[in-house]
Amino acid sequence: MSKIETFEKIPDTPGKTPPLLFVHGACLGAWCWTDGFLDFFAAAGYHSVALNLRGHGGSVSSKPLQHLTIDDYVEDVASIASKMIEPPVIIGHSMGGLIAQRFAAHYPTRAVVLMAPSPFSGMQSQGLRLFRAHPWSFLTAILTKNIFRIYPDNNNVRHIMFSPGTPEETVAHCRERMQKESWLACQEMNEPLKQPYPITSPILVVGGEHDGTVLPQAICETAAAYEAHCHIFTGRGHNLMLEPGWDEVVTYIEHWLQRCSTMRHNKAAQLK
Repeated sequence: MSKIETFEKIPDTPGKTPPLLFVHGACLGAWCWTDGFLDFFAAAGYHSVALNLRGHGGSVSSKPLQHLTIDDYVEDVASIASKMIEPPVIIGHSMGGLIAQRFAAHYPTRAVVLMAPSPFSGMQSQGLRLFRAHPWSFLTAILTKNIFRIYPDNNNVRHIMFSPGTPEETVAHCRERMQKESWLACQEMNEPLKQPYPITSPILVVGGEHDGTVLPQAICETAAAYEAHCHIFTGRGHNLMLEPGWDEVVTYIEHWLQRCSTMRHNKAAQLK
């Protein structure tokens, strides 16, 4: 059994909005959403929940971290979603984007937002590019099967996770809170998808121009695979929710959710 830790924001004035469930990426945690996204959406009337996947933060796992799989993480998301009053909007970042896709293929969702997601074509080519840029840290990570070893200092964190102009204190604060990740789950991200997951809910894919982990082209390819809307933010890196300008990102997502709601209501009215 696993005990999943969550962070929740309930709006003072609830709107006619679906609940939101936030899924973090590799080596991160629910904290990446609590610095701004949860408060923003709560102010906009959304009941928002961010979870720590098992083995992260205060979430307990019955299996060693290194043995956890993407399916294990999907179960974590499902366990929290099942407690919500209606199917949520799933917002997943990086590895969390892959988890969100797999969840939405098997469980009801109102919409899916993929932020700099693990790409449809797999992370192998992205990883090889990063290996060439940081050979010693990546070699150490491979030999120890500890993906966190690719972040030995703030310079690596900046290049892989942030845009060049991100303040040093933002980069340092992120690295201080990062942790080890499941090697097995990371290996799953390397594999390309044979076909898109059968997701019937609306999908939005967003990324950053200066993403050092998943290049904009790969982000757009994922969107194309799902025939989904894609937007690349100028001057941004991989951690779209943590670096300056995150408010532009969250505003864009919220406006997209509003459009989805309007289209859904119009369609329902036409059927009456």
